[in-house]
Amino acid sequence: MEEKFMKIFIMTDLEGATGVAGNWPDFNPGGKEHEAARKFLTGDVNAAIEGAFEAGAKEVVVLDGHGAAFSIRLEDLDPRAQLIRGRRLNELEGLDETFDLMFAIGAHAMAGTPDGLLTHTLSDVGIDNIWINNRPVGEIGLWAALAGDYDVPIGLVTGDLAAVREAKNLL
Repeated sequence: MEEKFMKIFIMTDLEGATGVAGNWPDFNPGGKEHEAARKFLTGDVNAAIEGAFEAGAKEVVVLDGHGAAFSIRLEDLDPRAQLIRGRRLNELEGLDETFDLMFAIGAHAMAGTPDGLLTHTLSDVGIDNIWINNRPVGEIGLWAALAGDYDVPIGLVTGDLAAVREAKNLL
């Protein structure tokens, strides 16, 4: 029997990383919590990378998906993973049909979620709702739709409780 080659795509965002809670200005570049949040996110991503390889992955690609895409601490990232960072052309830059599974690490709930932390959809200003198939979605829903276009399922979502609930209800 031929061994399956497992290739994992990890989309990241900062607001749902372990330990991130507070106010917007604190987590923007230069904010008093920004560097700590980057460290927390990189730790979460490393845990996902480790789990993926322990489960048999042969390749892991990480997309730094927050803001200008310099939130992953390159010097601390597990060297087994490939990193895509910097301004991207589309929301899931690098994802294609060659991937077997996608993880969403550091996710947050959609704009307007009352019990979520740092909730928004794509921007913290100007976007109140996005609808797909007559259903309001946030970034998790957008990622699922885009990944689904390549037949890549989302196998793991981490974030605050509201984000995980949103993913559970959607996926």
